[in-house]
Amino acid sequence: MADEKDKADNTSWPERRERAAKVWSGLGQGLAKLLTTDLSELGNPFRKASPKSTEEFAQEFAKGIDGYILEKERSAKLTFVSGTLKMAWGGDKLLMSTELYYQDSEGKWQKEESSTERPAEELTEESRKTLEEQKEITYPIEHP
Repeated sequence: MADEKDKADNTSWPERRERAAKVWSGLGQGLAKLLTTDLSELGNPFRKASPKSTEEFAQEFAKGIDGYILEKERSAKLTFVSGTLKMAWGGDKLLMSTELYYQDSEGKWQKEESSTERPAEELTEESRKTLEEQKEITYPIEHP
């Protein structure tokens, strides 16, 4: 039995499924959600994460990105080829971005991009100074 929302929308479930599939196959909304999740707070929402080096920070993101890549390969029937995680200095913010490259079964390339901002305080003072001097640090993303 359809609820009031269903009646007001006037679309069938197959149409909704198709619309939802298009949304999820877009430009990495799952990855965007991952990038905006503070992984260190998942275990204890009341504990403030201690500052990390740029390498440690990148490693935490890589753990989540690996799972995302494997799920994307399985669900979209793609093969992950390579990618990058960029961390750039934005004053009081870290500018994080990813580029992921896939190929489909016919060899066609697909590029998936995502970006977010994070508080600079998530890095140690030394790492903030290094990033400010270098402006940007790029880490390769390899197949998990």
